[in-house]
Amino acid sequence: VLGVVEPQMTGIGGDCFCMLHVPGKPVWGYNGSGRAGARASLNALIAQGIRSIASHSIHAVTVPGAIDAWAAILNAHGRFSLSRALDPAIRYAESGFPVASRVAWDWAWEIEKLRADTGATRHFLFQGGAPAEGDIVRLPALAQTLATIAENGPRAFYEGPIADEIVATIAARGSFLIAEDFVRHRGEVVAPIATNYRGLDVLELPPNSQGLTALVLGVLSPFVLFQSSPRSIRSALSDSISRSRPRGLPMPYVIPTSPTPTSCGPPFQRYSTSTSRPDSPVGSTRRGACRG
Repeated sequence: VLGVVEPQMTGIGGDCFCMLHVPGKPVWGYNGSGRAGARASLNALIAQGIRSIASHSIHAVTVPGAIDAWAAILNAHGRFSLSRALDPAIRYAESGFPVASRVAWDWAWEIEKLRADTGATRHFLFQGGAPAEGDIVRLPALAQTLATIAENGPRAFYEGPIADEIVATIAARGSFLIAEDFVRHRGEVVAPIATNYRGLDVLELPPNSQGLTALVLGVLSPFVLFQSSPRSIRSALSDSISRSRPRGLPMPYVIPTSPTPTSCGPPFQRYSTSTSRPDSPVGSTRRGACRG
């Protein structure tokens, strides 16, 4: 439903990450992010004069992983089918929904980007403008796509007319993605990584998500928050985030890396905080490395 009523935040064109805890069992994780096209490469981008990929670049578009992930999560742990889960979303897309205040603000904020794209203009602008708060919006094309997935299963998104239309649309703008990239897409079950913060286990998903970044929370373990200066805590946390986080978290199934540790515990914390004592000045923390 959020993919319908908050189209600026989420949707079937995006990805999905999940952690789920069943009492008495280990925490279950799912990486539902999509891959870049098999034809994409650093050399191919450089040959086009591309040195970085902007958020609005066609090369920032990967295979959408959300639909596959929703189905996989429901199959593993759900109580009902993907078809039933999609029913309310289809109903709102067909019959309409009132635009919430924040959604209306975001919609208007992105209006120039929407106007720059023929498809976005056709589906998300109404008489050339963004909807106002309280307006009733219907998204019939999205309703039809969701209904097709509900009737034929998640593979209907990755094989057949829906995928073909997506590929044709982005190929016209220079994307490396082809139909085979959609056919081959599958998410994967993953084991969460963890750290400990003052006796509490903190879990996150491993790369290629940014979950590794969240585990710098363990850097704060040596601090007694009400007795340490805000400046020293802020220094330790911000320095560890900026220095310990890789510039680009790799796709583990594409770029060969050493195995991702399942624990970023005390060794990492001690190393990262070895010069980040509560009385340390800004910038004195050495670069940490997860050695769990």
